[in-house]
Amino acid sequence: HATNVLGLAPAGYWPLQETSATAPTALETNYGTLGPLGNAYYAATEPASVAFGQPGALAGDPDASVGFSGSAANPNSYAFVPRLSPALTIQAPFTLETWVKPSSTGYGLALGEGGGTGLNESTNFGGWQMGLGVSGGNNKFQMQYYTGLGSEANNAVASSSFFTVGRWYHYVVTYDGTTSTLYVNGSNILSTTVPNAPDTWSPLGIGAGKWDFGPIGGIRWLQGCEDEVAVY
Repeated sequence: HATNVLGLAPAGYWPLQETSATAPTALETNYGTLGPLGNAYYAATEPASVAFGQPGALAGDPDASVGFSGSAANPNSYAFVPRLSPALTIQAPFTLETWVKPSSTGYGLALGEGGGTGLNESTNFGGWQMGLGVSGGNNKFQMQYYTGLGSEANNAVASSSFFTVGRWYHYVVTYDGTTSTLYVNGSNILSTTVPNAPDTWSPLGIGAGKWDFGPIGGIRWLQGCEDEVAVY
């Protein structure tokens, strides 16, 4: 799988294979074209808030995955790519790819850049969130695209496909600047037209997103495992 992903020249590629270090010193090396500029760092300080070395998504691939279990009482269960350069602003057209194995039907974010309401809201409220579950806990795949400056205007793109907890799903979103398309396990499950403005200040979050408390505070946590994250 790594050979296939790298052959497409992603800007960011994080296999989530870290097993040797302890959060928060652990990092996920970016194997994409942005190199070390796109390295991801774990924010965890609570014991067992990030579970390294979980079984991976791909049969026959020895690389591990990472388990996330963030909550209000366990807020640092995620990895993030700090906003160090304008090159880290994800703008259309883009493709997002991850494998996820949810352990809950509640709403959580596998990947996101933007959508916060705290620091810098007055100048930028763009970005997107790649989530699981929707409001009310319905077990669906969902994207949110943020469009406003200084407002919470957003467009939620929820799929018609339901997921079952405890199973791996290959979840891909493409956005060409006009149309968003969601793919699950290789099948096109939804295409729709949505506006989107890029976020210019938030970190890229893996395992959480929507940064209400500034650039290091996630409030929408993924419950489950994640593997093989890539951004094109």
